[in-house]
Amino acid sequence: MQATLMYGPGDVRVEEVPDPTLREPTDAVVRVLGSGICEGDLVLAQWTPASEQGVRFGHEFFGVVEDIGSDVSGLSVGDLVKIAGEIAAGPSRAAPVTCPIPPAVTATVAS
Repeated sequence: MQATLMYGPGDVRVEEVPDPTLREPTDAVVRVLGSGICEGDLVLAQWTPASEQGVRFGHEFFGVVEDIGSDVSGLSVGDLVKIAGEIAAGPSRAAPVTCPIPPAVTATVAS
């Protein structure tokens, strides 16, 4: 699959990365169908320290559930979901940069 990775200030690349897998029984794998870039992502793109492996870019997306862990309830394979996450930003990562979304990570099943 492809992902957008930040390698340092202003160094953003789209590259092939390994497909995600379930690691915990509470995990779900979502195939991303679309995503957005918000102001928080643009701030991160300017201050992210140099990294040889890159840091994944973007925290607001929608997609289809492809796999779920044994402890997941309320989701089924094939469900359409939107994901919105709160991220910590700034060199100290002490102050969160947020979009107008609920805190933490949420998955909302589309009807």
